[in-house]
Amino acid sequence: MKKLLTLCMLVLTSTFILVGCTQNNNETTNSNEIFEIPENSNGYKMNSNVRWGFIDKTGKVVIKPQFQGAVSSSEGIAIIVNNQKDGYINSNGAIIVKPQFDMCYNFKDDMGLVCNNGKYGYVNSKGSVIVDCSFEYGLDFSEDLGAIEENSKWGFIDKSGKVIIKPQFDKVISFSEGLGSIKKDEKWGFIDKSGKMTIKPQFDEVMSFSGGFAAIKKDGKWGFIDKTGKMVIKPQFEYANGFYDNLAYVGINDKYGFINNKGVFVIKPQFDYIPGQQYQNFSDGLACIRINDLYGYINKNGDIVINPQFKDETSFSNGIATVRLNDDGTNLQYTYIDTKGNHIINNTFKFGKPFSNGLALISSDNSGDFMYINEKGIVIWKVKSK
Repeated sequence: MKKLLTLCMLVLTSTFILVGCTQNNNETTNSNEIFEIPENSNGYKMNSNVRWGFIDKTGKVVIKPQFQGAVSSSEGIAIIVNNQKDGYINSNGAIIVKPQFDMCYNFKDDMGLVCNNGKYGYVNSKGSVIVDCSFEYGLDFSEDLGAIEENSKWGFIDKSGKVIIKPQFDKVISFSEGLGSIKKDEKWGFIDKSGKMTIKPQFDEVMSFSGGFAAIKKDGKWGFIDKTGKMVIKPQFEYANGFYDNLAYVGINDKYGFINNKGVFVIKPQFDYIPGQQYQNFSDGLACIRINDLYGYINKNGDIVINPQFKDETSFSNGIATVRLNDDGTNLQYTYIDTKGNHIINNTFKFGKPFSNGLALISSDNSGDFMYINEKGIVIWKVKSK
């Protein structure tokens, strides 16, 4: 679909915002993933008519450019665009869902969220339409359940499309560790997969369970509860994130540090900011921190192992982080470092995406010379000049 192609172009041509802190930083590389490529360098320009295909992790073209648009795969299934409609293709080149939707989203938990005429439904990895586009909205599946909105209320369906928990909540957050977050009458609580209310709505805000605990906000402060609803760490923080590896970062008095699951600070609040995705504070043993507008990295002892020197926040993935060296919007410089702060690639780039499934898309100048590199910094594919 044209808007998906435009989205891809916008990602490549606009000022790049690192997304490392919102991706799965404990990524397990899937050898079945495929990566979108254009037939020539015009593909990275707005409003081009260039066709798109896919390469594998070695740089081999496995699906020749033939689509109006393409998005790299998730769970071995990629999005394709033809005749302004979206569909899905697998890594073997078999179209499992022909282009027929206004919008397709990346597969999660073996299900793909799709949209037609502003309504949402789901398809599975075999290409079957499990739920027609009939819901007002939908969320990605998690733990075999998908959240759906109907008549301005939220509920959950299973992978057969059966409504397991009828729409009745004002808002929901997908299931995690067997419990789903729900909002009713302006308060948040938790339900189990049968829909039973396990923790009654009583909180102003919540995060999903992680490591057996959930961060909750009450009377303007954040604390933590266990799965019985017991308050195990009383609300006292200005901000709190979920537990991961028995650590959670919290904010107090405008500084950030880490606590253990007893609520004791193991890394005292001293940082201006700790970016990071929910529940994955550390990746590859390091957490990104900010001091005086510069980003660096600490270990789980709180020691600074890579001095704050970078202009953007990002987390490590498989031992590599994408970092920005300057903040000049007209002369961006990105590079890649290892967990000791060493540059794994000597060059800097005008554009550099975080590694995903073993590859990163980069460009060294503004001429559209995009290429994929592997985790050793070797170029495995380079776009053809027009």
